[in-house]
Amino acid sequence: MSDTYLEALLRDGESATVEFKSDVGDLEGIGRAACSLLNARGGIIVVGVDDRGQATGVLDAQAKSKAIQRHLFQFLSPKAPCSVTTDESLGKVVLVVDAPAGQEQPYVYRGHIYMREGPHTRAARPHEISHLVEARASHETRWERCSAPGVELSDLQSDLILDTASFAQKRGLTLENTDDPTEVLRQLGLATPGSLFNSAVVLFAKQPHRFFPQTRVRTVVYDRDKSSNFTDRRDFEGNLFTLLVAVEAFVKTHVPISAKFIPGQLRREDSPAYPFSALREGLLNALVHRDYSAFTGGVSVSIYPSRIEIWNSGWLPTGLTIGDLKRDHPSLPHNPDISQVVYLRGLIERVGRGTENILEECRTAGLPAPVWKQTPAGITLTFFAREAGARFVLNSRQQELMARLRMNEVLRPAAYYQQVAPSTSQRRAQLDLVELAKAGYFMQQGKTKGTVYVRTNKPWPAAP
Repeated sequence: MSDTYLEALLRDGESATVEFKSDVGDLEGIGRAACSLLNARGGIIVVGVDDRGQATGVLDAQAKSKAIQRHLFQFLSPKAPCSVTTDESLGKVVLVVDAPAGQEQPYVYRGHIYMREGPHTRAARPHEISHLVEARASHETRWERCSAPGVELSDLQSDLILDTASFAQKRGLTLENTDDPTEVLRQLGLATPGSLFNSAVVLFAKQPHRFFPQTRVRTVVYDRDKSSNFTDRRDFEGNLFTLLVAVEAFVKTHVPISAKFIPGQLRREDSPAYPFSALREGLLNALVHRDYSAFTGGVSVSIYPSRIEIWNSGWLPTGLTIGDLKRDHPSLPHNPDISQVVYLRGLIERVGRGTENILEECRTAGLPAPVWKQTPAGITLTFFAREAGARFVLNSRQQELMARLRMNEVLRPAAYYQQVAPSTSQRRAQLDLVELAKAGYFMQQGKTKGTVYVRTNKPWPAAP
């Protein structure tokens, strides 16, 4: 979660979509609040914050995060794609519980149904329960929850299923019979006794294209930006995790790498034309959020000399716009069961965060901002190569720092945190310095606590 968004969240206070919890041990209160958000528009619970929005902090945050995750998984029904992540506000560690709008309302916590009324959680009234039940009955069953005809356990990778159970337990979930693939699938909401769901095929099938041809990923490398001639073309098959590894490897082989030698050192520094972490995030988003129900759909990656396009046959959820992708936004996964498994395996930190990470990675690399475009055919994410003569744009803090320093002057990070960036988090301030070093305005010397930054003779750009 971006620093500015979290600070604004705490400043604006509790609402129909935001709740604060100061007591990290109040699992009952957190569970009721999560249930109420799932039964409404979704929202966020910030743990380690008092009613006034002041961060009190959470000790042993990782262990507490797992405890909350385990509690929600055990006592919320049906299983819900809630995530728990650590964050920081003014030097205090807090926990952010993300509870997206549920697609299987009504959700029940410990035998009771809860609703939101303004910033408060309360028990649902009889007519509200009836409305939720009727609405659920009127909705068509999600594709990922439909039974996969003709698919048997032998068609799935049992070792990958059991490996996922291990990841889930590391996240704090308590699963039973973790040596039984069928039981693991059932507990993760990917199967019922005697029936495997389509989501299990997407995630774990050895050859999912036998049942769903639309799971293939098409990749093409073009010789020019405006050309139909290609120099390489591959169609990849496999489950989501197999595709992620294979397509990522293909893309890496076609992304130019520039190298420069570090003065005074017998090593070189390689710099890809695009940040691989951002490309991977974009590909993962396409695989997780695409519309798997469309047999004419799919995912494609098109590599041009000056850009890379990742397309998927999905759409933005109702109420979400392209502009929302550029800032912290609600979690509204199109395939919540698939998203939950990918989250449990540690491939995504929190649903809704990936687009922010992509923007940040590209900005740090000095690249133009990537662009998302939605059409009736799906969503396309375009990464742009560095423009000829493009310059690194400094933020206001970096501008102030550069105006203060002389050539060859030594800067200690602590001085920057205290004198220039006292109102931002130390993590964000540290990234300011890393960006300046990558752009060539500083030379980083030393490691960990002994790190200092030396101003180079590279001229700095004035504020636009």
